Amino acid sequence: MGKLPIKEGLNMLTRKHFVAVAQVLKAFPHGAPTASQAKLAEAFADMFEAENPRFERGRFLKACGVWV
Repeated sequence: MGKLPIKEGLNMLTRKHFVAVAQVLKAFPHGAPTASQAKLAEAFADMFEAENPRFERGRFLKACGVWV
């Protein structure tokens, strides 16, 4: 997946941000995750990894419901 543009000088995202985004992604759709939902979760994970070196990609994707 290509790198997303990240604005310089953003405040570091924290666990509460990651949890909130995961909850939104997991809510759509109900049932098995779709390819587009997985791609969106991966794109967010790319951005979060670039923003926060302590970000746990596998934990986030699992929380999104797209990776077990």
